[in-house]
Amino acid sequence: MTNATLAEVQALTPKTLGGIKSVAKSLKRLTAQKHTACLDIAARQGGFANWGDALNRMSKERP
Repeated sequence: MTNATLAEVQALTPKTLGGIKSVAKSLKRLTAQKHTACLDIAARQGGFANWGDALNRMSKERP
């Protein structure tokens, strides 16, 4: 996601933990937000309540 704009990053819909982390990292670079806040924002973009919810739900799906 090198050289992505904030609008491009906000339009993403991450569906994996790695995807959420990647979006959060990009958001962190583009905004003055803390990394934990960016993880929550990215998780919400992926349809989760927050980072903890994404982590819990994705961890339960692993065999």
